[in-house]
Amino acid sequence: MRTKAMLFSFATTALALAVSAFTAPGSGPNRPGGLPPTQMYTITIKQWIPADEVVDPFMPVPVPYAITNKPFTLGFVDENCLSDKDGDLKGTTVKSAYHGDGHAGFGGSYRMILKVSFSFNGLIFNFKVDQKGPGKTVRTKIYTKKDFTGVCSVAGFAKFLGGAKTDGTRSFEMSVGGANPLAAVAPPTFTSLTGQVQSNGDIKLKITSKDFPSSGVEVVANKKTILTDIANDASCLKKSEVTGIAGALNLTAGLTTENTDDVTAMLSKPSNVRVRSGLCGL
Repeated sequence: MRTKAMLFSFATTALALAVSAFTAPGSGPNRPGGLPPTQMYTITIKQWIPADEVVDPFMPVPVPYAITNKPFTLGFVDENCLSDKDGDLKGTTVKSAYHGDGHAGFGGSYRMILKVSFSFNGLIFNFKVDQKGPGKTVRTKIYTKKDFTGVCSVAGFAKFLGGAKTDGTRSFEMSVGGANPLAAVAPPTFTSLTGQVQSNGDIKLKITSKDFPSSGVEVVANKKTILTDIANDASCLKKSEVTGIAGALNLTAGLTTENTDDVTAMLSKPSNVRVRSGLCGL
């Protein structure tokens, strides 16, 4: 005859076996590729100007100082940063340009950045924004005449546009952008992505970028970079194509057209991807 103690022992053993056999989604010894139960990811979007210098769209060519002050239009949309207290600026020619970031690759300074991190064990959790914001925008003006040269710069920070979110399952979204803070009117930059974590830990990404400036995405998994994707590479543009009248036309076109890049960040096969801007070869 079975006693209560024997029945309790059988029930306890059965429960223990059931618990040991249970495998949480995306975890346990049967996880594909022998991956650890929890993956840790960091995703970064950056935008940057690959050239050292780009055109000031309101002053694409040097102009006489006399027409750079109010009541002339230039005085309202692109103010001087030097005052003519001693009359030195009278008769000068004014050149205006914006500083670029001066690098083609993902590393280095930026116009905008957005970085998120999260964990994944079959579902996304601990999703958080680690960094977001603009880089410094700098415009420099040079005033020249035969016996005088004057230089001044002004700086500002664009208003951050965008953000990040997850649906709490396998999907997430990110977007980043901002308009030139020193220009009276300027279309904003914009880069967005949607991502979906696969059961094996890979991440499928769809990245949409404007054709200017350069933009890219970096994916780090478990402290190892598995993808660097220059999703819009504008480093093809020569100095003559980002300055002067041609520069004004190219930058305007680049800020009003876009491209889409589909890519997969693979845990087992780190990769570097580079997609030429639609402005290349125009």
